[in-house]
Amino acid sequence: MTDGGGLDAIRAAREELDAVIEEIRAVPGYEDFLAVPTFEDVAGVAEECPLVYVAAAEPGGLALVVRGADVTHVPLDGLTAEALRVRATAHLEAYAGYRADPETARARWNASLDDVTAWLWDEVMGPILGQLGETADLVMVAGGLLGLLPLHAA
Repeated sequence: MTDGGGLDAIRAAREELDAVIEEIRAVPGYEDFLAVPTFEDVAGVAEECPLVYVAAAEPGGLALVVRGADVTHVPLDGLTAEALRVRATAHLEAYAGYRADPETARARWNASLDDVTAWLWDEVMGPILGQLGETADLVMVAGGLLGLLPLHAA
């Protein structure tokens, strides 16, 4: 749609969504429905188990480990935006090949899993778990392309 009708439709849909959200918030007990969480909200959830926010960046990534009101920064120097883009692209291409023809692409897919999980361990999970120590549980909140990779398997 090049006549601007697509933009008008998007605006109308957003207005309709906003109206529905306001209707839901009018229901007792749902006043905060889809509201942006405050730090107090996050800290309260992180009392039971740590929340770990992870993001890649140009100079190197970082993890923020939230335990209650305490926040610890874990530098992830090898988690650059470029390194993540390269790894995610290769991994997703291997997965697409496997989905298209599992028998032919199985070895490439397995190699990709080995490669990406080893990299994720070295650059992301190893440093984070080193900071966490004996914590039995944690909740990972991965940003961007990182959310497409198997952090749980690393």
